[in-house]
Amino acid sequence: MSPEKAQRSRGSRALNSVALLMVASVFWMCYRDDDTNFWLNNIKTQIKGNQLSYVMTFSTVGFADFIVGELIIRFCVFCNLIRQCEGRTWLYMAKSAFLTDGVKQFLVFPVFMSMLSFLTLHGGNYLLIWSIMNNTWNYAIIMAVALLPYILGLKEPTRVEMSYYLEKNKLNVGHGLAWSYYFALQTRLTIWQEKQLEKSKMVYKLYILVPSSCYCYPSLENADNRMSVCKPGPETINASRSGNISRTYSNTVYRFQLENEKTTYFCCAEYATPVLSLYEMSQHEEAGLSVEDRHVQRRQFCATLNAILDRNPTFRASCKVIIFD
Repeated sequence: MSPEKAQRSRGSRALNSVALLMVASVFWMCYRDDDTNFWLNNIKTQIKGNQLSYVMTFSTVGFADFIVGELIIRFCVFCNLIRQCEGRTWLYMAKSAFLTDGVKQFLVFPVFMSMLSFLTLHGGNYLLIWSIMNNTWNYAIIMAVALLPYILGLKEPTRVEMSYYLEKNKLNVGHGLAWSYYFALQTRLTIWQEKQLEKSKMVYKLYILVPSSCYCYPSLENADNRMSVCKPGPETINASRSGNISRTYSNTVYRFQLENEKTTYFCCAEYATPVLSLYEMSQHEEAGLSVEDRHVQRRQFCATLNAILDRNPTFRASCKVIIFD
C-alpha cells in the first residue's frame, strides 16, 4: 500500500455514512407518524416521583442517545479503517476505532446502569425508557438526534483544542520532519542543478531511501554487502545556512552489481535522516513515540515529502523516494 493511500482522509466516508443514516432516520420518522398519543399516554402513566426523578428520567434518555451516536460514529470509522489498514489485525483496528487513551471510557456502562438503578428505586420510571425502546419508530428519533451534532460539525474540535491535542500527543512529527528535510534538500539540489555536475559523466539523481523499520545504517555497505563506496563522488558544495557559514554538503556515490550480471551500476543514494530520528525517538521513553506511532509518522513523512516533490517537477526529476522493507 502506497503512503498516499495510507494517509487518505479517514473522516469523509464515515461522515457520509452518518449522513445516510441521518436521512434514513428522518424518512422513517415521516413514515411512522401515527403514534401521536405515545408521549401523552406515557407521561401520564409512567413518570412517577419527585422533580429529581423527572430530571433523571430524561437525563438517562439523553445519555443513552449520546452513547448511540458515539457507537454509530465509531462503527463508521471502523468500517473505513478496514479499507485503509491492510495487513493489520482486527483487534488492532477495533482498538483504534472504538477506544481512546485512558480508562475513563470504561465508566460509561457503570454510570448508565447507575442511572437506570436510580430510576428503578425511585418510582420505576425506567419503564418509560423501555416503552420508548419497544416502539420501533422511536429508534429513528434516537439516531437522528444522536447524529445531528456530527452532521452540523458541532463535534469538530476548535483550533485551540486541536493545538492542545497535537501538543499533548506529540503528533504530526512526520509532517514537520518532511518539510524540514525538503528545505535542506532544496539547498543541495538547487546548487547541484546550477552546476550541472560538469565534472561528472553520470546523470545526477538522488535516491532517498526510507526503510520501513526506520533504522538507518551508517553506510549502505553495512546494509548490503553488494554495495561499495565509489570515490571520488560528486563534488562538494558550500552554502551558508542557519548561521553555519560555508557549510559543506556532499553525497556518496555507491557502486553495485546485480546477481548473475557483470555490469557495474552507480547510484547516488542516502537514507532519509529524519526517519532515523523517528527510530531513535521510539527507543526513548521520554520522547513518547511508540512503535505503532513511529510507523504512522513514517507514512506521514513519506506522503508529505512525495506531495511536496510532486508539486515541484524540477526537484521531482532530481530525486526519488524509495520505500522498502
